[in-house]
This record gives sequence, structure tokens and C-alpha cells, in this order.
Amino acid sequence: MSVPTAMLRARSVCLLTAQSALVAVSLASAFALHEGTLGSRYFWAGLPIVLSVKLAMAALAGLHRGIWRYAGIRDLMATARWTGASSLLLVIMVLAAGLPLGLLAVAVIDGLLSFVLFVTARVAPRVLREFAPSAADVRSLVVVGAGDAGEAVVRELVARSAGYVPVAFVDDDPRKRGMSIHGVPVQGRTSDLAAIVERHDADAVLVAMCGVGAQRKREILEIARATGRPVKRIPSRDEMLGSGAAIGDLRDLTLEDLLPRRPVRTDREPVTGLLTGRTVLVTGAAGSIGSELARQVVAHRPARLLMLDSNENALFELEHEMRARSAGVHCVPLLCSVQDKDRLDRIFRQYRPEVVFHAAAYKHVPVLEHFPEEAVRNNVKGTRCVAELAHAYGADRFVLISTDKAVRPTSVMGTTKRVAEMVVREIDRRSDTRFRVIRFGNVLGSNGSVLQLFRRQIAEGGPVTVTHPEIRRFFMSIPEAVELVLFAAALEGEGRTFILDMGKQVRIYDLARHFIRMCGLEPERDIPIEFVGLRPGEKLYEELWTEAEVPVATEHPSILCAPLADDELLGLPQRVQSLIDWAEEGNREQLVAHLRALVPDYNGTPVGMEPPPVNGSAIEAVAHLVARERDLAENEPSLATA
Repeated sequence: MSVPTAMLRARSVCLLTAQSALVAVSLASAFALHEGTLGSRYFWAGLPIVLSVKLAMAALAGLHRGIWRYAGIRDLMATARWTGASSLLLVIMVLAAGLPLGLLAVAVIDGLLSFVLFVTARVAPRVLREFAPSAADVRSLVVVGAGDAGEAVVRELVARSAGYVPVAFVDDDPRKRGMSIHGVPVQGRTSDLAAIVERHDADAVLVAMCGVGAQRKREILEIARATGRPVKRIPSRDEMLGSGAAIGDLRDLTLEDLLPRRPVRTDREPVTGLLTGRTVLVTGAAGSIGSELARQVVAHRPARLLMLDSNENALFELEHEMRARSAGVHCVPLLCSVQDKDRLDRIFRQYRPEVVFHAAAYKHVPVLEHFPEEAVRNNVKGTRCVAELAHAYGADRFVLISTDKAVRPTSVMGTTKRVAEMVVREIDRRSDTRFRVIRFGNVLGSNGSVLQLFRRQIAEGGPVTVTHPEIRRFFMSIPEAVELVLFAAALEGEGRTFILDMGKQVRIYDLARHFIRMCGLEPERDIPIEFVGLRPGEKLYEELWTEAEVPVATEHPSILCAPLADDELLGLPQRVQSLIDWAEEGNREQLVAHLRALVPDYNGTPVGMEPPPVNGSAIEAVAHLVARERDLAENEPSLATA
């Protein structure tokens, strides 16, 4: 006999014994209340019959299947139906057998006592669990929002004794003031939160509000964080649907919650039509964007997912993750560099991918300023290899993941990504494959991102370093960006450049302050913030398109379309080949000269090289940048005020 089977049998024996004892106590008490003695021959004669009837009825009612410590209204109703039905059956048996009518009163009393005893037995474990929690580190919680979400999370926390005890609600609805939910009083408005937290000496604040606007949500989060207590939130809809999280599984506040806009959502149906039953290739699959692409692609049930990356360790981890979540989708890890065209050719010949997401790229701006030839080899040559093979083997769709740094670039990284965009557009003009370029800004939490740097610096006691007081960036969560990428990829039409609308740019200084507070510390007091100057290739702000690209609306309000100008593509294959040749030879002077020729907007200088001569156009470009930065600093709201 297995251990689980033995445990189930032992539980059944204990439960049957407990129910039998309750039935016997109930019947004995009924006789005692009616006749004043337990010696009645009817008690001893009737006990086996009553036990048989009530235990059989209890089994039919399913009372043995419930977990008593989670007993609720449904369980009480089931108990009432069981006691009523069994008492009625006993009354019928008394009348049919012609027994003394006094036993009818005993049967009624027995029914009432049975209900009380069984309800007590079922509710007692929950009462003990809720009002005498065993955990020594239970923390008190003030809940912001006394609506449906607040009610649900408090009910769940109380039922589970999940380490938090709600002590008060705050809500701006005056009709709820003075009322209570599950015994937790509504004591004030959100503006009273700090005072209520102090009154209860609460350990944390829980924001449990749904359906409020982005602006109001940020205001509430600011009020909550101003209390100086850790701020928790309920799981999002996606977290509950995707990972099975319960509403009582509280989450720490994340910077995504503070972004000055609502998270965007897309229609899954077009993406399902693009991916389901097809072979999908993701390059750079072990990176931040690539791995999230793999996760979301698998959810649309492709026939095969090809995960290509040159990072062995990261690919190994991704393979294990995808094996656990792929649910029948054939996931194939491929250890390969996108620069190795011969190896890529064998992969395309063997698997014939129908949809290609090209996320492989070198992305760290300061590093690539030191190694421009590596940026060209990976970002330009690698893109050309994958795109040409997608064309040669008749892929239905090719998607290049690009960056806002490709717009008026000041860095080698941004310039090589701009050239990669041009390579894709040129191949699209002569191919039946539909090519897409999708351009967006920074994603929160990506590998090597500013948040990882902040986290490490805070763990070391500071300082947190910011390059410039006014440096700003677009930000979006990784799942959100990938969801938009998939939707843009599914849009019909000729090859185009799609741009993700990322809302307002966020000041990195504000981001640093918020992140420090999220860690339970105070900026400048606990963790200093230090300005260290712009790094090589960095700009104060980013742009998502130029004046020449003129973006237009698409089917989705957060996705714009901006075709590249055709004159950028004249003689492009030969010019790009020359660029790659100089990169292979390591001739940086010629390489940079070719980059400037291909992307006239490029005005940066790699580390260790002389800056270009200052001419009229360069002076105009610098004046343009200074004017744009000044205008942005004066007119664009920061994260704290947006």
C-alpha cells in the first residue's frame, strides 16, 4: 500500500469515528433533554439505526470531502440539508413502525443538535486558524480600497492566515466610512492613510484597487509609499491567469506600477493565426526579449519553436524552462552565432522556419564604443545572414527587433541597428517574405539594465549612480513590449517599420529615487545618489522616429507605422558589404567612415578615435540636440509628477 493511500484510509477512519461520536452525543443529548435519562431502551435500540441513517446521508451529502479549515457558507448549507433530510427520514421511520409519538420530539431535538455539533466541528478549525494564527511573524496591513478587490483579498488573507492581518481599510467612498468588511473597519480616505498606518503601527500597506485611471493609481501609490512602510499589491490579471497566483499572493510594488501610463493590451487572435501550428525561430532566444518571445510564442501553440543563441549557459536554462511550460510544443535549442551563415543555412534547410523573430544583437552602448567592429559583425552582418536566409528559404515573415537608439544615433550600437533596419528594408523590396522592423525603447528589468545596476549598488550600501540629472528614457515592461511585438508582426500589409508608443520618457533620477524607496530606504538619507557624467555614446534623451519618417496610425493605438525613405537603400548591399569587410579586417577608421556614409545622422565618435571635423551640418546637428534637450527638460513631466 502506498503512503498516500494509507494516509487517505487513516483519514477516513478518523473522520468516520468523529462523525459517529457526534451522532451518538447528539442522540444521547436529545434523549436526556426529553426524558431526563440515558437509560431508555429506545436509545440503545435506536442508536445503530440512527448511526446507519445519518452516516449514509452524510456520505451522500459529501460531508466527508470538505476540508474543514476552509469551511464556508456552502458547507453550512450542505450540513443543514443533511441534518434536515436525515431527521425527516427518522420521523418517517418512527411513524411507520408505530413507535411512541414522544420519539418524534427526540428526532426533532436530535436534528437540531446534530446541526449545531457538526457546524461547530467544521467551523472550529477555521475560527482557530483565523483568530489564533500560529505564525510568530504575522504582520499588520492597512488596505487601500474597500471595493471588490479589497474584499476578495481580505477574505483570502483571513482564510489562509497568509502572514498578514488586515487591520483597517481606507477608501474615498464616503458611504463606506464606518462600515466593516470581514470584521476589518473602513476608517478613512486615502489622504488619511499615513495617520491610520501610524495609529495601528501597521507593518505594510496593500493597494487593492482595480479600474482606476493611471494618473489616480500613481497618486495613490505615492501616498502609500510616503508612509515609509513596504507597499504591496495584488497580483495582476495576467499573473493570476498565467501562473495560477491567487489574489492573496501579495506582490511587492514594481517600477512597472509607477510608469506614467496604463499597460497596453492586444488582441490575441491575430497572433494565434500567425503562430499556431507553424515553425517559429527566435534568435537571441536566451536574452531578455528573446526569452520572453519564446514564452509568449509557446502560448500560441506553434508546431515547433527553434531557440537560437550563442550563450550556452543561458540557452541551457531556457531549454529547461520551456520544457516545463511548452505542453506538447517541440522546443529545439540551437547553439549558434548569427554571424555563422553556414551553420545558419543548415538550420534553415533542416527546419524551414516560417516565422523568424530576430532579437539577437549586441546592445550595451558604452561597451560597443570600445569595440565598433564587433557591433558591425553581430548587429549588421548577423542581421543580414538571418534575413537573407529567411528570404532564400521562403519564410512567411521576418521580424527585426530594433531600438530607439537607431534614431539620430550618437553611438555605434544605435548606428549599427539603424543599418540593420536598412538591410531588412532592402531585402524586403525583392522578397516574397514579409519583413517587419519593430522599434521600441528600454525595457524594465532586462539583462544588464539600469535596474540591475541600481539593485546591486543599493545592496552594497550605495551610492546609486546616475549619469546626468536630466537624462531620460522610454520604458516598458518586457512582457508588454513582446505582446506588442507579436501583434505588430501579425499585422498584414507590405514590409514596414513599426514603432511602439511607449508614452512619456522617464527621468532616470526619478527612477533611482523610486527604486531606493521600493527597497525600504530613503534617497540621500540612506542611499546617496551620485551623478557621474554621460558615458560614451549616450544621449540625454531618445527618439522613436525622425521628421522624415512621418509615422501613421495602425489597427492598434500603441503601434505606429513609419516606412523608411527609399533613397537610404540605393546601392545598399555593396555599401554594407564594404562596412562588414572593414569590420572583419579591424580597420576602425574605414569602418566609422562607412557608418557615417550609411547613416548621415550619426554624429558620435568611438572611444580612442578623433572626433569628425566640425562643419556647418555638424554645428546644426549639435544645436538641434541642445534645443530638443532644453525643450524636453522644460515641458515633459517627470515620473514623479506625470
